[in-house]
Amino acid sequence: MTELLGLALPLVQGIFNVNSQKRSLDRNRDLTDKYLDRQDYSVENMFNRDYYERSLESGYSQKLLKQVRDSVIGNNEASRNVAVVNGLPGETFESRQKEQRNNMAAVVQGVTWDDLAWKRDVLDNYMVNKAAIGDKRYMAAQEYYTNLAGVKDQYGMLGQEGLLKTWNRALNKTKY
Repeated sequence: MTELLGLALPLVQGIFNVNSQKRSLDRNRDLTDKYLDRQDYSVENMFNRDYYERSLESGYSQKLLKQVRDSVIGNNEASRNVAVVNGLPGETFESRQKEQRNNMAAVVQGVTWDDLAWKRDVLDNYMVNKAAIGDKRYMAAQEYYTNLAGVKDQYGMLGQEGLLKTWNRALNKTKY
């Protein structure tokens, strides 16, 4: 009976150790998943904030457009004053206003093109970050399942060792 307990005790200790390793693997996997979920959430928020911001409503664009608008208004007033003082025909003033409107349109178009380039860069960064997180998830899963296979092998070895020890002791005690 004591021999059976002597055989069972290491087997039970081994099972507890293997179970502890499995729980540790599961905890590490859960922590890794939570960390990667936070990274994924952060990348999504950054993308949504940067990509969907309306370019002409951003602070930078509003400041630039206000400066150009103020410049156009100032130039128009100056052109009107010059036209009135010098007695120039209205067509001269109108052509000057048209030129100013075209300049304003060019600035708006430039801001729009800059916005498109910005959005392309944001999208590229988003795709790179999402791919990196996906790679990390894949590597973490691969490591988990590799380690899990090792734990399962330990279960198998425990069973084999316990059976072999029991069998060998039983054979050594048998007398023909």
